[in-house]
Amino acid sequence: MRGSHIANIGTFDVENFGDLLFPEILKRGLSKRIDLNRFSLFSPIGGPKPFEPHTMVQPITNFDAEHKKHNFNAVILGGGDLFRLDTNISEFYTQGMTPATQLLWNVSTFADKYSIPVIWNSIGVPFKFRNENERELVRAYCDHINYLAVRDHLSKNILIDAGVKREILVVPDTAVALSNYFNKNALVEHFTKLKNANGLAIGKDFLIFQSSPGFVWGAENIKKAADILLSIKLRYGFQIVLLPIGYCHNDGLTLERINSVHPHCFHYIENKLSPIDILSFIVSSRFFIGSSLHGNIAAFSYGIGHMAINTAVLVKLNGFFELIKEPDLCVNSLLDIETALENKNNSTLPNPNEQQNKIREDLINQVEQHFNNIIQMIT
Repeated sequence: MRGSHIANIGTFDVENFGDLLFPEILKRGLSKRIDLNRFSLFSPIGGPKPFEPHTMVQPITNFDAEHKKHNFNAVILGGGDLFRLDTNISEFYTQGMTPATQLLWNVSTFADKYSIPVIWNSIGVPFKFRNENERELVRAYCDHINYLAVRDHLSKNILIDAGVKREILVVPDTAVALSNYFNKNALVEHFTKLKNANGLAIGKDFLIFQSSPGFVWGAENIKKAADILLSIKLRYGFQIVLLPIGYCHNDGLTLERINSVHPHCFHYIENKLSPIDILSFIVSSRFFIGSSLHGNIAAFSYGIGHMAINTAVLVKLNGFFELIKEPDLCVNSLLDIETALENKNNSTLPNPNEQQNKIREDLINQVEQHFNNIIQMIT
């Protein structure tokens, strides 16, 4: 098939690491297999894509007009935690407009309206549906989707509990395959240039810490996190880099406060970085600890040690660490961080073992097969 026109719909208009990587991974995955003549992005608000001012993201409300002009071969939704009924996707989506979730739900109508496949790109289902009215909506919606792929078994079970009878595939979050599409050596070189250009005195052995306010909150927890990081620094001899990843989630507010507890002990990255800049930091680090799902997934993809802070007990974090068979490295308390590190390895920071390498290879292969499945749907 040549000259395909694909519409990718998601939250690509927010300053968030994972959301901005999804379309690039999908585009590269499809381009390996078919000739993409047009790859158009749609989001609830739209505008210039963050950190890529020359890439325009169309508002979802423009889809009808854009389809008339470009005759899309398929609509692909995701990735991200997009199948939900709450209105709390991001503070970026303000009140006074059609709720972002409603705009995203309207995607289901495109299959019948335009006779084109609507495909889920390994999306997440973050919450259970509360009553029969919601579950009925879920069943009706899923009947209009040509290919249902969710990113973990917890999401699949939520759909099954809602009464969805269709086949539901579990496909790892496509960011698992980052290492197939972004060369590690090139990223390390990019990090070195970035570090030198900004005068960052960061050596080869550093640990990244990230958190948004919803995971580390209040003066007591801020101090607790800072003390834990200082202890890790002294025990393992690693520099600590405080790296915001979710700008739309106000990561910087938390990390700046942690940095102020022990002045001059950590490296707080204050300037905003693009997704590729952030990825280069993660790939060049020795270990990642954070509340960001995609910070953890990026580390996993490149064989970097990682741990999730899941004090908010999010489905997506639990789901991913169950998928990679490392549930003990998804901690629900700050006090468990050092214990989890110690249990993994009593003397040095943990590195992926042979079993983890096999799991990673298998999950990446599943993502690649997922892209093959999408091609079959649109050819």
